Amino acid sequence: MLKINIDSRLKSISNLIRGEIIADIGSDHAYLPIWLYQNNKIKKAYAVDISQNSVNKIKNNLKKYNISEENIIPVLSDGFKNFKNNYNFSEITDIIIAGIGGKNIAEIISEIKNPSGINFIFQPSRKEDYLRDFLYKNKFNITSEIITEENKMIYNIINAKYTGESYAPNFMEIFAGKNITHQGYINKITKRLENILIKLDNKNGEKYNIKTEFGTYSDIKNIIAKLNAPPTSSQSFTQKLAHYFNKYNINFTGETAEKFYLFTEYLISENEKYNLTSIKDIDEIIVKHYIDSVIILKYFNIPENSRIIDVGTGAGFPALPLHIMRNDLQITFLDSSNKKINFIKNSPAINTNNLKFLCGRAEDFGKDLNLRETYDFALSRAVAKLNILCELAAPFIKPDGYFIAYKSKNAKDEIRESKNALKTLGLEIADIIEFDLNENGRSLIKIKKTKKISSAYPRNFSEITKNPL
Repeated sequence: MLKINIDSRLKSISNLIRGEIIADIGSDHAYLPIWLYQNNKIKKAYAVDISQNSVNKIKNNLKKYNISEENIIPVLSDGFKNFKNNYNFSEITDIIIAGIGGKNIAEIISEIKNPSGINFIFQPSRKEDYLRDFLYKNKFNITSEIITEENKMIYNIINAKYTGESYAPNFMEIFAGKNITHQGYINKITKRLENILIKLDNKNGEKYNIKTEFGTYSDIKNIIAKLNAPPTSSQSFTQKLAHYFNKYNINFTGETAEKFYLFTEYLISENEKYNLTSIKDIDEIIVKHYIDSVIILKYFNIPENSRIIDVGTGAGFPALPLHIMRNDLQITFLDSSNKKINFIKNSPAINTNNLKFLCGRAEDFGKDLNLRETYDFALSRAVAKLNILCELAAPFIKPDGYFIAYKSKNAKDEIRESKNALKTLGLEIADIIEFDLNENGRSLIKIKKTKKISSAYPRNFSEITKNPL
């Protein structure tokens, strides 16, 4: 099958999608919906455009990539004006509007009578401040903002949800947004503000502290100073984090960066007492622990509110970085070490509302009917071989759920050795992703559970290791 490729801007947008049925407004060629559908990240899309010429291009691309118009539906409409009477708006989980101005996006959103429960992703080509102001005034919450750069162009991507709650943002939040760690973005904002000051200087703006739509003369000077102040230790860490997350095309926000910073300080401090990890260099912690843990969000669709168990979590990897990135996920940390479970529980970076902690052996908890076959995903970065991990993880997963194993790049021998385990436990390989992490080869093995497994599994650990399936 002919596969489509998309640029880093669209991939950054794709990483924010939470559901399975999207509406892509201003779809043009439908590149994003086609890529999402081909990569099994969505089940259905509405590719909406105001131009008949663009709709024709969408139809031609669907034929080119052999996709039915029942799966990606071309829609000729000005925003949602011609949409609601002819299509099922209520089934849409995510709305994407990219590449048009902030004012135009605001006009389209204002047409939606009930925006509750929808995940909105915007990439305004200009007037980001106007869009932010509109969203806050209309009781939306901006959950995150991401900056991506391609061919010297800087793109700002805004993720928002309707909450129905009022919020009064400050000038900085309206004009600069929530992500002010990208130097190119800081330079872009600074230049725009300096141009405003030049115009005000011609009107004695400083003397009279003239007020503009961007705030007073003093407001503008203050924000320029804040944007360009020397970085604190937290900001220096965030700059490193931004470098590596951008390098591997993984989205992050200022809020998540602060949580990673707090956890890193905590990890380094506690590691001196408990020997939690041999990795102590900040750059290596970011790459080998954080990037390695959360990179599954780049390659696989993890639906909102998924139930996840991390089997053999150790110091909290991969589950704790995933929690920092996605606090909607309902995560269980499982490890035999009470010391490590307590370390995770006491982390300053977590919100325990969606978290559970189990101290004990996986093969014992795997027989517990309150836990058995109740999870959408099981994860493991443990060093055991794949056939052993399958027997430990499979009992926790619902039928049609997945086990994702983090492995070195050359995992083919382990997969070959696991054929009997896969067959016996009702598992099948769904996907294998290979990638390089600072010149270290890594693999993600996604395994689907196709049926319930026998109550004979998991066996006692001694038997699992002595006679692996």
